[in-house]
Amino acid sequence: GDSAENILARMEIMAMCDKEIKLFQSCYYFTMQCWYVAARYGRDDAAERAFRLLKIMAAQYGFDTSNGGTVESNDNVEESSESESDDGGDGEGIDDYLYDKNLRPSRYFHTLLLKICSESRTIRGMDVAFEAYNNMADWGIKANTLTFSLMHQCVENYFRHNPGPGKIIELQRIYDLAEKHGISKRQIRDKKYSHRQHQGNV
Repeated sequence: GDSAENILARMEIMAMCDKEIKLFQSCYYFTMQCWYVAARYGRDDAAERAFRLLKIMAAQYGFDTSNGGTVESNDNVEESSESESDDGGDGEGIDDYLYDKNLRPSRYFHTLLLKICSESRTIRGMDVAFEAYNNMADWGIKANTLTFSLMHQCVENYFRHNPGPGKIIELQRIYDLAEKHGISKRQIRDKKYSHRQHQGNV
């Protein structure tokens, strides 16, 4: 994870100096994958480091990461990146210089972050899972059954390694959030079971 981040940081610096060099989503994806492996091997800060990468992506895309809001709505961002041309007819506007529309932190990346959280054994990993969900809501990214299944797994994994009170309360928070999306407790548990079967087969 550390080595991947160092390489990514060098690429970011190079991209600032040379416009021909572009950072694509895959650069962040592979770095986050490294943190997933680190989390599986017990790296305590893996979830936090992966969350930091996601927020860097979001800031470069144009999302406001200071309070979870957006610089502009998702619909406006996606439409303006293709349909609005520019200030001087050259096809580029000020947003093209300020933001990179290749780096949208989609649900795919949030799902990867939640997988990292689900492997974490720290309370911070569990907190990151809920913060990631809040970001999805604020940034207009729709949660699905897998979202809540991974959050559920995160809570279970934390309390498996850190026995104590609070597990039922945290799980109920997930069920309450899922219910707002029309997702039942049974759907979450079924998805969690099938997800673990898939991991076992891989």
